[in-house]
Amino acid sequence: MIRIAAFVAFVLTISASAVRSEELRTFKRIQLHDQFWSEGANFGDLNHDGKPDVVAGPYWWEGPDFTKRHEYAPATETFELALGPMTKVRVPGFQGTLGRENQYSKNFFAWCHDFNGDGWNDILIIGFPGQDTSWYENPKGGDGHWTRHQIFDQTDNESPTFADLTGDGKPELICITKGQYGYATPDASDPTKPWAFHAISPNNKYGNFTHGMGIGDINGDGRLDLLEKDGWWEQPASLAGDPLWTQHKWSFGNGGAQMYAYDVNGDGLNDVITSLAAHAFGLSWFEQYREGGEIKFREHLIMGKEPAENRYGVKFSEVHAIDLVDMDGDGLKDIVTGKRFWSHGRVGDPDRNDAAVLYWFKLVRGKDGSVDFVPHLIDRDSGVGTQVVAGDINGDGLPDVVVGNKKGAFIHLQEKKTVSKEEWEKAEPKPLKAPGTAAVALPAEVDLRANFARWKLPIRKQGARDTCSVFTTVGAIEYAAARKLERGVPLSVDYLNWAGDQVIRRAQDGHFFSSVIRGYEQYGICAEQEMPYVPKFSADYQPSAEARAAAMEFRKLGLNFHWLRPNDGTQGITDAHILEMKKVMAAGWPVAAGSYHSILLSGYRDDPSTDGGGVFLIRDSGGYNERTITYAASKERFCDLFWVESSAGPGGS
Repeated sequence: MIRIAAFVAFVLTISASAVRSEELRTFKRIQLHDQFWSEGANFGDLNHDGKPDVVAGPYWWEGPDFTKRHEYAPATETFELALGPMTKVRVPGFQGTLGRENQYSKNFFAWCHDFNGDGWNDILIIGFPGQDTSWYENPKGGDGHWTRHQIFDQTDNESPTFADLTGDGKPELICITKGQYGYATPDASDPTKPWAFHAISPNNKYGNFTHGMGIGDINGDGRLDLLEKDGWWEQPASLAGDPLWTQHKWSFGNGGAQMYAYDVNGDGLNDVITSLAAHAFGLSWFEQYREGGEIKFREHLIMGKEPAENRYGVKFSEVHAIDLVDMDGDGLKDIVTGKRFWSHGRVGDPDRNDAAVLYWFKLVRGKDGSVDFVPHLIDRDSGVGTQVVAGDINGDGLPDVVVGNKKGAFIHLQEKKTVSKEEWEKAEPKPLKAPGTAAVALPAEVDLRANFARWKLPIRKQGARDTCSVFTTVGAIEYAAARKLERGVPLSVDYLNWAGDQVIRRAQDGHFFSSVIRGYEQYGICAEQEMPYVPKFSADYQPSAEARAAAMEFRKLGLNFHWLRPNDGTQGITDAHILEMKKVMAAGWPVAAGSYHSILLSGYRDDPSTDGGGVFLIRDSGGYNERTITYAASKERFCDLFWVESSAGPGGS
């Protein structure tokens, strides 16, 4: 009998494994209200029943069903809304999506914490940037408004946080105030008194609306450092006497949202995760590496301003809030973020009227050391505010998401079910099919060198400097401009290198494509004669005011940059990339290709006798004097590809 039972169990195990199953994660959307009271929301047990409640604006909702609402602070704001020429109504809250004009709330961030040690969680509220921060004392089940304690008079930065920065087990208010980064601590004898500010930076005149900030251990010394868009501030071994911290400059974008130090690729070094521009586009992780003992970073774009810049075609603007939480229990932290809808109202910001999406990006580490962030859509009509918080709200062990913004207040409860492998694969996000994978009729040969000659744009040499990517980018810009103007204008490589310096906020000779493209988009480019190329790099070589003015004028040509393959830290391209490159060149545009030495591809020639079936024609600014590269070698070598487009000019196409 024992042998028979064992055999039956074995058969059942085999049968079960034959029908593979997977966990499918979805989210149940609960809208608490549709009024605009806050740009943030959070959760914590406020009524002492052991179940998390949700706070957003002047209200909190009892968990776990979140149907009973309490007003803990005065909710007196209203606005008049005209429904017609003679009919008007008063709407509670500030003017958000229910209104016509742009307004800002007085409530940007919320946290739940027991400040007075009575065993009941209180509520901390950070108001509009530049205004005060207060905590509201829990009445321990009593009715009415909670007593407000104003503890800090000016909280600056649009991503302040409340966390234990100093390592003493007690959270601090981490922010900018009156031009300095630092943290504020409560009076141990009386937390209702004004909190003391401890500056960690000189007074660099940081503004109220500075974007991007976070904390994390960058150098692995066990102490948390402060992260900001211009680098990181190293926490010293001792905080006695309030010493200023050491700043290590690095450009992490133009200022986005909450920033995180986390080992993305599992190499033992904490990387930096951040959005690049709170009111534009971009989400990246910056890979930490060491060079001669110096800490440096290499940017990997997760999502940009075009669908092609994300492996799955996801694109949205205004990544103004980020949380970093393990959403699926695999032991790796994932990115939770979305679009801040109408941050400045109905006008002004890019893609402001696009869907207010909310996503979690699943971190996947490949066996080859590669990294992927797989985007999973949570919701299409809530987005984020200046704060988004993920955590287990209903006690089922699954992280949920809470949001407050101009569309209202929302809870997204994560749900998990077991489905078949087929159903799971159908629901999984799919990588973009590379453009041009369908059969297309392309000429066997394209040669754009005649156009360069016609427009008098010769190959220029970089000499001993490390500026190949800058030369390649300038060449692509020169070609696109000439195609629009029907005449060639040699452009300044040193100006574009300087523009790249401004983006990364340090002077260096040579840049990645991404830096000089952002440099062009912000600072334009001038003619070569206005800032000629010099044989030796000097940080003191700066453009004149006239050159900068001409560069900004040149930017009005309206050139557009298109990524075929952003640099994700890996090397190599596919047959689909080869086909798309040929399509771009067949349409009359050269392609910039990055690798250990960047080059501009000015055509191609199919040839079955060569490795890979053909060659690309090369414009090479370096000493290699490369003329061609086979398709096969291209697949091994290139790591990023882009092209520049202009609208047709006189006689253009």
